Amino acid sequence: MALHFERDEFAQRIAAARAKLKQEDLAAILIFAQESHYYLTGFDTGGWVFFQCAVLTADDTSITLLTRKPDLEQARRTSVIEDIRIWFDAEGANPAEDVKAILAEKGLEGAKVGIELTTHGLTPANYIKVERALSGWCELVDASLVIRSLRLVKSRAELDYVRRAAELADASLIAMVETAGPGVFEGDIAAAGDVPILKGGGDLAASGPVLGSGDRALLIRAATGFRTLDTIDPHPEYPNVVAAFDGEAVDAASGRHLVLNGHVDVFPAGEHETWSHGGPWSGAVVDGKLWGRGAADMKCGTTASIFTYLYLHRLRVQLKGRLTLTAVSDEETFGPYGARYLMEHHPEVHGDCLLNGEPSSPYTIRFGEKGPLWLRFTLRTKGAHGAYTHMTGSATKLAAKLIGDLEELTELDTPAPGNVGPLLERNAEVIDKAQGDGAAAIVQKVTVNIGTIEGGMKVNMIPSECSFEADIRFPIGLDKQRVLDKVIEIADRYPEASFQEINFSAPSWCDPDNDMVRILRANVKALKGYEPEPIVSLGGTDARLWRYRGVPGLVYGPFPRNMGTGDEHVEIEEFLHIVRTHALSAFDYLAAD
Repeated sequence: MALHFERDEFAQRIAAARAKLKQEDLAAILIFAQESHYYLTGFDTGGWVFFQCAVLTADDTSITLLTRKPDLEQARRTSVIEDIRIWFDAEGANPAEDVKAILAEKGLEGAKVGIELTTHGLTPANYIKVERALSGWCELVDASLVIRSLRLVKSRAELDYVRRAAELADASLIAMVETAGPGVFEGDIAAAGDVPILKGGGDLAASGPVLGSGDRALLIRAATGFRTLDTIDPHPEYPNVVAAFDGEAVDAASGRHLVLNGHVDVFPAGEHETWSHGGPWSGAVVDGKLWGRGAADMKCGTTASIFTYLYLHRLRVQLKGRLTLTAVSDEETFGPYGARYLMEHHPEVHGDCLLNGEPSSPYTIRFGEKGPLWLRFTLRTKGAHGAYTHMTGSATKLAAKLIGDLEELTELDTPAPGNVGPLLERNAEVIDKAQGDGAAAIVQKVTVNIGTIEGGMKVNMIPSECSFEADIRFPIGLDKQRVLDKVIEIADRYPEASFQEINFSAPSWCDPDNDMVRILRANVKALKGYEPEPIVSLGGTDARLWRYRGVPGLVYGPFPRNMGTGDEHVEIEEFLHIVRTHALSAFDYLAAD
């Protein structure tokens, strides 16, 4: 017999139910709820949708079950019920009369009898049959809570059973998570979750798995049909999050599409960095500041995007168009797995405008940025003993000279396009305030930084090889080929040298007087009393990817205080100001007629 609990457990439950009937002054109860059948007797069947009635009396008379022929073996093999009666589902059959006959056998005419009404196990049609059969013959009262109240107090056996069920549920969830991934069919995920449950002796949910993705991700009930998961994060170590909702105002479809963007990856923490408040991962809040790696770059800005999304979702009935949130990885390395992947494979994130919270300055709005060209140079010579400098050139010395010559790139004439030049000249002071003294002097010039250099094996050996990586940043309006032509000219002076391109992102810019710029300036003026000036950024951001596609990309974020080094931090009030500005500006952009 497939009982899920020991007979003594069921005997205790039945005894408690009889005591409850006496307490309620009930001579018997008509049990229709599937969970009550299962709890009191173990009767386990999917046939509860048909007429299934167990009669439990307050005295020690045995329980009688009235069921259909298809459930006879279910009752015999899954329950402790011994008195099982069958009603035949024929034309004109009325099982309520059979219930009346059972009650009569038990001497219950004129007695007060309870019935479970709050259950799917008793349809309105069947209740009418019961009520008509027993009306005037006995007193029928609602007793839906009698057995349900007993189930609130769990026995040790029940708790052990629930714990085991939880273990199987955990194993199922782990299996589904391990199976899920870009391009995976939801049916395969559901099947993977079923295996641990079945192997562990559990039963599958009758309604099917609660599994959804994409626009069905928030479903809390099972739904027919499976889809294939979108590839949002193509690399398992670089997660991306994308969310979107549509406004629900009148004529919402006529609105604009605003995209919020931030990144979740941060620079690594160096061994020799100095931190005043608990180290790079402390997240300490001291002196009105939040300290830690990424506080400025760019947990503040990404948090602003997330809260803007949450706040505006609550106000969606006032909004038109669509708001999309993108929180990506792989930004710090300009890699292919974050925003670049989304832009190439998910046109639904392009939108009409982008708002980003990268560290910049509350006094500026960045409408453009310089472009990085990363080159790796390698110089090779014969090499020799350190004393025989007459025998060969030194790869490290030659590299040093080449590095010096690369500074000639900074002398290239690089006029800004359109009205950008006069704008940058006019905003020189705020550019220095936002990005450090001297920033205005190089914002429209080529700069060269040697980020890494490797050469030599031993102090008394002339190096035969030396490699270094150059980060060449050039301003908007400057053509890449012009820079490469100059690099080739310089490198040709050194027959021992070769170079290769590591990475490249073109400089980008958008109209510094577009609608979102005006909205941002107006909101900052209302909040702080000043208007942030539009400028070009020295560093790169994912906003460039939207500008490449003709979508205005604006950056408004906190100061980059100690960004990427020890004691990186953001002031709390500044943090909150960025959140307020993003939320208000996003609302204005989407609420505009």
